[in-house]
Formats: sequence, C-alpha cells, structure tokens
Amino acid sequence: MQDGPPSIYSAAKGVTMPTRLSPALRKEFLNLPNVLTYLRIASIPFIVFVLRISDEAITESEIASRWLCFATFLLFGAAAITDYLDGWLARKYNQTTLVGKFIDPIADKLIVLATLVTLVELGRVPSWIVVLILLREIAINGLRTLAMAEGLVIDVVQAGKIKTALQLMGIQGLILYYSYPTFVIDWEIPFGFLGELLLILSLVFSFISAWVYFRGFVREIVKKYENKEVK
Repeated sequence: MQDGPPSIYSAAKGVTMPTRLSPALRKEFLNLPNVLTYLRIASIPFIVFVLRISDEAITESEIASRWLCFATFLLFGAAAITDYLDGWLARKYNQTTLVGKFIDPIADKLIVLATLVTLVELGRVPSWIVVLILLREIAINGLRTLAMAEGLVIDVVQAGKIKTALQLMGIQGLILYYSYPTFVIDWEIPFGFLGELLLILSLVFSFISAWVYFRGFVREIVKKYENKEVK
C-alpha cells in the first residue's frame, strides 16, 4: 500500500505526480495579485459581449449604443487597472510568484488581442493593424522563450512601455468610438479616429522595441558563445 496523497502514474516517463497541490503552491495560486489576474482574464467575455451588443444596439438607438460603448470602456479600464494593481501588490507585499510571472503577461495579451479582434469584426479598426500587432507579439514571445532557454536576461526597453500605453489608449478610443462634445471648447472629439491614430503610433514604438530587443538578444548570444570559446 502506498502512503501519502493520491498520485497519477505516468507510464511514458515512469514518474509519479501528485494530484493535490501543496499548501505552499496553493497559496501561490490564490494570493491576491494572482486572483486579480484571474479576474482580468474572466472579464474578457464580458468585454467582448458588451462591445458586440453596443454595435448591434445602433440599429435601435444610437444613445443606447453610446452608453454600451461607455460601459465597455469602464470594463476595459477596470481590467487595465488590475494589471497595474496586481504588479504593485506583488512588489509591495513580496508576493511575486512563478505562477504570476507566467500568467500575468498571458492575461495582458489575451485581453488586448480579444478586444482588437472584436473591433476588427465590428469594422472599427483595419485588420492590417491587428495583424502586425499579432505578428510582433508572436515574434517577441518566441525570442523571450529562446532567451530564457539560453539563460539570457534582456532588459525591457522604454519604447516597449510607450507602446503598451499608446496601445491601451488606442483601444479605449476605439471602444468609445463615437464623437463626443467637450466642455471647454465647441469641438467634438472623434474617439474612433483618435483610437486608430494611437494604435498606429503604438505600432511604430512596438517595432522599435522589437528591434532593440532583437539586437540585445543577438548581442547576448554572441557574448555567451565568445565566452565559451575563451574558456
């Protein structure tokens, strides 16, 4: 008879794996920063649903469509705030975990890409912009995976942070979409046009940051193999 928790036997590798999480690992999964990340992922279907409804509502009433766009704007904004908040909490209370490092960037990519694909479907943004954003993310994620496998550390560049800020503001503009009057001057802000412009600007910074990251990756690879040859 086997002592301890139940386990699953993997015939392929001949190893025994526990079916229950240890208390320490369970604590990592359920700490507050990670819970906020889970909530961000859970918000994706609601954001997509309300955004689609806002487009369908225009046939009934433009006012209803505007309010639904504003509701989506608030949902997406709340999700973006949790992205900042979970990182701040993790650093402040020393709750940075392997789970968080893995799932947090995935949550960011999921919510951004899901919203952008929906915006393409609704005709609010050209598909070529989203295709370029997607290709850049796939390429950089591949490089990061390779860098981790080689044990390389490549610093985050400022252009990448600017890209993220412009991208989020651009998406928010495309979510609001309509033109809204200002209280200061007699002029309406065309949020749809502004959002598309910000996304194009974010593309510029995204490819700058991708080039800097790729250059840093090549430099580190060359340095690593030069050190091997010296030894």
